[in-house]
Amino acid sequence: MEIKKNTIYDNKPTFKTFKFNQPISEFTSLILFSIFSLSSSSSSSSSPPHQLKRPPPIPIIPIPTSRQLSWQLSEMALFLHFGPNTFTDSEWGTGHADPSIFNPSALDAAQWVRVAKENGFSRIILTAKHHDGFCLWPSLYTDYSVRSSPWKNGNGDVVAELAEAAHSAGVQLGLYLSPWDRHEPCYGKTLEYNEFYMGQMTELLTRYGMITEVWLDGAKGEGEKDMKYFFDCWSSLIHQLQPQAVIFSDADMQKVEIHSVMTGYLPSVMSPSDPVSYPMKIFKFFKNSPSSEHPYSPKTWLKNALISASSTRQGIDDSQYDSRNVLEEGMYSYWASEENQSDWMLYLEFQDPVTFNVLHIQEPIQMGQRVVEFHLDSLNEKGQWKEVTNGTTVGHKRLLRFPTVVSNQLRFVIDKSRADPLISYLAIHMDLVSTLNVSHTSNSSSYFNRSQVLQQITRNHSQIVSMSS
Repeated sequence: MEIKKNTIYDNKPTFKTFKFNQPISEFTSLILFSIFSLSSSSSSSSSPPHQLKRPPPIPIIPIPTSRQLSWQLSEMALFLHFGPNTFTDSEWGTGHADPSIFNPSALDAAQWVRVAKENGFSRIILTAKHHDGFCLWPSLYTDYSVRSSPWKNGNGDVVAELAEAAHSAGVQLGLYLSPWDRHEPCYGKTLEYNEFYMGQMTELLTRYGMITEVWLDGAKGEGEKDMKYFFDCWSSLIHQLQPQAVIFSDADMQKVEIHSVMTGYLPSVMSPSDPVSYPMKIFKFFKNSPSSEHPYSPKTWLKNALISASSTRQGIDDSQYDSRNVLEEGMYSYWASEENQSDWMLYLEFQDPVTFNVLHIQEPIQMGQRVVEFHLDSLNEKGQWKEVTNGTTVGHKRLLRFPTVVSNQLRFVIDKSRADPLISYLAIHMDLVSTLNVSHTSNSSSYFNRSQVLQQITRNHSQIVSMSS
């Protein structure tokens, strides 16, 4: 069998490639030379094709709707509880307080909005009707509203004043309409009350411009009348009248960790006897807290950190999914691990030891919630990795607080994930409100798992609003 050697052909055109039967003129020779020269130059100088980018991984369901995503990105909402309960110093009104008790002397909704906006709140939610049934707008379906109060001779409308102020300031407006009504006689009559409730909901969603959030709940005291709520009908009505609104209820979205800024701190500063000014007092309390006087930005600490990952989608040379993306806030850039890996880690190294007690993690939630379990380790003086804190699930934003740690090397470990994990932001910072003593990691092994979840921190001042164990 004859073995043929591979023949290498030179593709560069030369005059020897062509055979001419007749002599060619000098002019023709120049033209042919020019054509061959250009072809040769183009061939030799052409660069290799650009490396094609690897597309993002497939999102995993469930993923948020556009209105849910907008709600998550707004992050902070101020919940305003205002009504007869403000004047009677009670949490749940009986529904029998005389409407004349509601008579604020200098209500200034523009002040509420202004102070909220100055302190980083992008959304305000008003209790248009609480469990006592008193309506802060002149509803045509009940006599228990501002229309029956002496405030502005019965011509006032708290919802209207707040809506005008919020829309003018570019602050989103949400409304709370309590399903439980302790005043209305038809409560307990299923069909009649559901019609009544939907009538009031229609008033609120057609009179006051854009409403971005509607709160419903199933709160009801023990021993109260049995009542079946037509949640599906309510949800459909809300989506018809305000398509962009999210609904806080089991019917439309999962219950998430939303808490009013009033949680935890307000009893010491709210004065029911002075209801007009208490919103300002709330903000003065927060603005005078140590955490907002001397804020520490987690972004500042991590920006100069050396960061690396256990793996990167498409390799280490592709900045599209690089680990450095987690140092900048934003959900559209993120670290992505290589596919089909079992170890997912991010390593952080600082030039000098840093002191911190809060871990801040975010996933690009538009790609689906992936992380199931994670933990954070720090390297102590003995060169040993010690667990600082751990958690389950991340989502749009997860904040964990723990006793103070001092270290210059950290590793964030994802222990379990529904799919290849994606992290859009990773940060640490110091919560100065904490009363825990500063301890070095080498002496702090007893508290590594005693983490606490922060319900809210302000975006502009890095201040803690409320927390729960």
